[in-house]
Amino acid sequence: MNYKDYVLNETAIDLISSDLQDYLNNLNTEKRSVQMFRLTVEETLLNILTHCGHNIKISIFIGRHFGQHIFRLLYKAEPEEKQTLFHSS
Repeated sequence: MNYKDYVLNETAIDLISSDLQDYLNNLNTEKRSVQMFRLTVEETLLNILTHCGHNIKISIFIGRHFGQHIFRLLYKAEPEEKQTLFHSS
């Protein structure tokens, strides 16, 4: 899987949610479902931003893996620990 890396801030949240929306629209996903999923991801990222502060490094994967559409968000909370906060397939 190829991840995109970001430093978490308001601009990164906009970019990630926009990429997700574009991906889902290309799959002809129902508009309401796209909006709900986008808002959920934005809220999740804002919660990380609120609790962990700016400049947290996160990695995002949006795409197909073994035939399934996946959105995966990883972030590093501790120096040696990588956390999976949100995973949908």
